[in-house]
Amino acid sequence: MRRNWLLMALVCLVVLVYGQANATSISAKVSPEIGTDTVLIGEPFTVDLYFENDYGELGAVSIPTYFYSPDGSIENVTHYKADHDVVKVIYDWRLGDTLRDSSISMTSDWNSLWLLINQWFGFSWDGILPDTSNFTGAAVFGWMPTTQPMNYVDFTLLIDEQGTFCIDSCDVYPPFMEWLFDDPTATFNGPYCFTVYDPFANNPPVFEPIGNKEVTEGELLEFTVTATDADGDAISIGTSIKPSGATFVDHGDGTGTFSWTPSLSQGGTYYLTFYASDTKDVASELIMITVHEANMPPELTVPGPQSVDENSLLEFSVSAVDPDGTTPDLTTSALPDGAVFTDNDNGTGDFSWTPTYDQAGVYPISFYASDGAAIDTAVVEITVNEVNRPPELTVPGVQSVDENTLLEFSISAVDPDGTTPDLTTS
Repeated sequence: MRRNWLLMALVCLVVLVYGQANATSISAKVSPEIGTDTVLIGEPFTVDLYFENDYGELGAVSIPTYFYSPDGSIENVTHYKADHDVVKVIYDWRLGDTLRDSSISMTSDWNSLWLLINQWFGFSWDGILPDTSNFTGAAVFGWMPTTQPMNYVDFTLLIDEQGTFCIDSCDVYPPFMEWLFDDPTATFNGPYCFTVYDPFANNPPVFEPIGNKEVTEGELLEFTVTATDADGDAISIGTSIKPSGATFVDHGDGTGTFSWTPSLSQGGTYYLTFYASDTKDVASELIMITVHEANMPPELTVPGPQSVDENSLLEFSVSAVDPDGTTPDLTTSALPDGAVFTDNDNGTGDFSWTPTYDQAGVYPISFYASDGAAIDTAVVEITVNEVNRPPELTVPGVQSVDENTLLEFSISAVDPDGTTPDLTTS
């Protein structure tokens, strides 16, 4: 570690000696390419750094770079042991030790330029992305301006994972992971990103988002599921175990239809997984179906048709139950004069009536059971039978008459039922 601080002090001295407005620009390419910015999986390739000095003689440089995969598609790289004339020694700050690494190549012109300091530092140079490194150089005579970008440094890599990787500058881990130029500072025009391509890789099917669903008991839930395949492969679509009564039909064209009308006893939450397969890979999506409980109407029980004579008592009971567990309210339509209905507030009710002699006839009475949202109704037909009432006879009181004298008096009779009574004597 002491050696590193001595190197840093020397770099600072060189920077002070060459204290002028110096800078450089750096760009990156890959080779060999099988397409634009694309390399072949499992084959060695190089990341080539191109340098251009536009600002005069430069006495010291610090070039921190790191490799990473922005989407996490690539996790590991191999620092490929290439055959180079110059095998670099890289100092690993984490291990506190040096190691020979032939995956870093420098041209002889670039290598011989940095006579005071020519050092590579690694901070995570183990092939597990991100990999970070830094080159620090100090020159005796300085790096003269260039007329065009020059390829001075190569990293030889091999990657066995399909995906995207990038190289960019970084400015962490001071002091050596900082740019050591005076303003205007060097420019790394990155990030530079490249694709590792596997020509034999299969693209799995992809679902259009399905999302969670909601439905109420007794109502139809129906939706279409769609999946696509970038390779144009035929897709089969299926589901995990479906709720009772649900159906799913694969149409054979990358679409399928789910259909379900939950019963009045299927309220709750259901989890269902949809699968799409191209016979090589399977895609899946888990959704949640929420079935809201529907209100179930009360069930009312009443007796059949009733019959009663005038001036006689008629009594009967009705009852109701609610499948949802509430106690229904019991009511009736308009009642005949004298009739009474009592809701007992326990799901039962009592009807009572003594029709008068003037109430013969047929009376349809509606009974209702309500849970506050739904109503069940039933009709009880009551027949009041007309009862024959006797005529009412009116006669005078005790009569007295002398012999051989005429006695006359009248009697009368009325029938409450409206008929004319027949009058006779004993």
